[in-house]
Parts: sequence; structure tokens; C-alpha cells
Amino acid sequence: MEQIFQWYGANAWAIWLTLAILLVILEMFLLDMNAILLGVAAALAAIPAALGANFLIQALVFGVAALLLLALLRPVALKHLRRGNPESRTNVVRLYGTPALILEQTSNLAGLAKIEGETWTARAAETGQVLAPGSTCYVKEIRGATALLVSTPPPAQS
Repeated sequence: MEQIFQWYGANAWAIWLTLAILLVILEMFLLDMNAILLGVAAALAAIPAALGANFLIQALVFGVAALLLLALLRPVALKHLRRGNPESRTNVVRLYGTPALILEQTSNLAGLAKIEGETWTARAAETGQVLAPGSTCYVKEIRGATALLVSTPPPAQS
């Protein structure tokens, strides 16, 4: 065991690369863009370590790189990751704005509609509105397993 510590002491770059790999693996579970950027900073700190710089220089490279990456790159990356279009929406959110065929009279209390080939319990989104069977309406929102429908397409959602 002592030989391992001696080897790591002589090869500090391996510690930084091990840390980088562990942080990248951690990012796979967290998905918040923090761990991966710290992993990149650790990989950058491995460079002065491989060149024989002392620990203070290595830590300084890690700290500066981490701060710059988290402050400058993370907001830009998150903005691009969160920018969605209708093709990238998932789950029930992708149904917003989708046409629905009314199967039975639908009010704000109860009803049925066919949405993308599936039968859904449905309600009119507006109080007092009654949607006639055979008419086409649009999904405004999904609450639980019930589609809230409107007679005109809602504004595009992202």
C-alpha cells in the first residue's frame, strides 16, 4: 500500500486524472454540468503536475480553471441544453398543442378525446364550454391523466 502512495506522490498527474474521471462519472448521475466542468479543471491541473510543477501551481490551475469554466461556460452550455423545440419535448409536454378528436360530449367536468391514437379522459379548459363529439380541439395542458382542451390552438410552447 505504501508503494501506491509513493507512486502517486511521484506521479501527481495520475491523481488529477483519476479525479477527472471520477467527476465525469459523477456527472452521469447528477446531470447539472458542475461535476464535468470540475473534471475538465482537474484534467487541466494534470498538465502542470506532469511537467513537475509543485502542488501550489497545480491547485492554482485547478481553481482558476474551475472558476472560469463554472462562471463562463456553464451558463452558456445550460442555455443551449435547455433550449428546446417541439421535436425535443418529452413526456406529456410534447402533447401540448396537439389536435384532439372529441369522442363524447366534453365539458369542464368530464369527457373523452382521442389524442395521437390514444383515448384520454378530457375536460374543456374553459368553464362553461362544451365540446361536441366529432369536433377537433387542441391540448392546452395535461393534468394527471386528463387532457384539458381548447377549441383553438394554444400558443406554441418550448
